[in-house]
Amino acid sequence: HKNKKMKRLFILGFSAALLAGGVSTCKKTSKGKMSNEWKVSSMTTETTSVSANGNKTVTSISLDGTTGTKKSVFTVSGTDTETNKTAAVTEMTYTIEKDGTWKSVNDVTWTTTFTGGSSSDATKTTTSGTWSFLSKNKSGDFKKNERVVFNTLSEAATTVSSTTIGGSTSSAESSESDTYAEGESAITYVVVESKGKELQLKADMKGTSSSTSGGTTSSSSNEGTQSMTLVQK
Repeated sequence: HKNKKMKRLFILGFSAALLAGGVSTCKKTSKGKMSNEWKVSSMTTETTSVSANGNKTVTSISLDGTTGTKKSVFTVSGTDTETNKTAAVTEMTYTIEKDGTWKSVNDVTWTTTFTGGSSSDATKTTTSGTWSFLSKNKSGDFKKNERVVFNTLSEAATTVSSTTIGGSTSSAESSESDTYAEGESAITYVVVESKGKELQLKADMKGTSSSTSGGTTSSSSNEGTQSMTLVQK
């Protein structure tokens, strides 16, 4: 079994199945409405990650399709440390096909400023897989086509990291790629609204993630919410 790096599905780092919870107001859609060339006009996420040793990270991300912010609060042994980043969005798009396949491209640069300089990570991630609607559930909370699951089958990311201090800039490039079996890495969205050329999705997420460094693997439990609005390109 190969070691997996922490996954960056839809900007988040969940490497297990992500399950959608209840949403009081839902609008069903259709395969014809889903199948389109979409641009992400807004995305918000709130996530909490707790590692096996009890350390906690709470992350809030807000993106409007052009710019964004990210606030992370790390809690170690009861002490909080806060970091803030700003984002420049080059591309956030989804291509959803009627044949049940999809592809997304996220190209975002996150920047942190500090006294005397700044550091940034420009990451372009290409993700692809399959999608399908979930059927009506027995409890009656969701009707037909009110939930849609996106399975990730492959993901490739390239990151250019740069640091500028005193007018001098240094940079380095790294890349990684992963493949997944059907159902191994999935996210289920509730269709909050589907109208005209706009699609609103929301997911309540739970899962686990793992990362390997120096031959040592660490794991954490994750939960959070994500809301996303797509507009037709």
